[in-house]
Amino acid sequence: MKIAVLAFSFLPHLGGAQIFTYNLIRHLQKRGHAVHLLVPFYWYRRYKALALQDGLTIHPICCREMSLLDRFPGIISFSLTCRQLIARYDIWQVIGSYPAGYVAGSLADRVPLVLRSYGQDIQKDESIGYGDRLQSGVEQKIKHALSRMTRLVALTPTVTRDYAALGVPNNKIIEIPNGVDLERFRSEVDRERVRRQYGIADDEVLLLSIGRYHKKKGYELIPETAQRLIERGCKVRWLLVGNGVERIAHLACEKNLKKMLIFQQKVVSWQTDSSNEHFGFPSRELIEIYKAADVFVMPSLLETFGMVLIEAMAAGVPVVTTDAPGCRDVVEHNQTGLLSEPASPVSLADNIEKVITDTGLRQKLLSRSQTKVAEFDWPNIAAAYEKLYCEILDA
Repeated sequence: MKIAVLAFSFLPHLGGAQIFTYNLIRHLQKRGHAVHLLVPFYWYRRYKALALQDGLTIHPICCREMSLLDRFPGIISFSLTCRQLIARYDIWQVIGSYPAGYVAGSLADRVPLVLRSYGQDIQKDESIGYGDRLQSGVEQKIKHALSRMTRLVALTPTVTRDYAALGVPNNKIIEIPNGVDLERFRSEVDRERVRRQYGIADDEVLLLSIGRYHKKKGYELIPETAQRLIERGCKVRWLLVGNGVERIAHLACEKNLKKMLIFQQKVVSWQTDSSNEHFGFPSRELIEIYKAADVFVMPSLLETFGMVLIEAMAAGVPVVTTDAPGCRDVVEHNQTGLLSEPASPVSLADNIEKVITDTGLRQKLLSRSQTKVAEFDWPNIAAAYEKLYCEILDA
């Protein structure tokens, strides 16, 4: 099968959509398919500068794509049409409804189009200023893009509902979750060394949260949650890893929690293997941090999928999160993790305390999450996409 993948952002930028795109291509290639990635010239140049020997075939869409997008999107669409006429791809995998889906819509009469949203293009929450659809005019472009797709991939039931709210019929939607490279999590880790690196005492419980700062992540709940745990006699430290996490440091200081919360703004989130052949996600450094933790906590108010929840499960760390969109789609309460009331430090503290003090509950969560996470292994996810492509082409 000859597959074109269209994305408007790529490595070395590290976000969920970029990592997904890279992994999907690699695993489709392993299954014997010819896959070509098309990206704006800016990202084409940045990726080529990495000089990886990973066999990825990448092409620029044209040039100055972002400048053309607002005034002359037809030029971008024309470039994609020319590429299709030359290469004769069997199917196009589009990443994101805007801008990729918007400009790819012109191909709908020539070749099947499969769209996988990345979350921000579909979800919208005015209270936290989240979503591309908050921009004037973008929502209509997104609706138009969705109407032109052959099939749409939803990461979770939440995204399925978001598609439906935008007028997509159910028979065009298929749910395929994100993937995790389980093999990377099977290596042994010197857990005590990592804990010493962050000054965690033997009798302290290490709580971990990973992800860039954004209002939707609910990080503002952490200081009050931590304070409640201390008041209950729990001896805990809380490590926050991600860009911008220090923005809640002032809240920690206000509650005299400066020593309890640890902020790690920068951590290597990818690495190349010894032969410089390909990226690895997440990096060994990040996997070591996961495995050094006692409880993974995600206080999010809104997610598309919550990739870090799956990574925590893969690392063998019990999960406490919220009964919020995206989170509840991944974690089953009292089975693979605990769901707390959104925006409730009391509920979050209650569940963290349960995992810390109830050994039987902890072991049950770990056992069942280990079984569940196998469903998300990348070979299984790539096979699901392959099956979808074949069904479309055979129809």
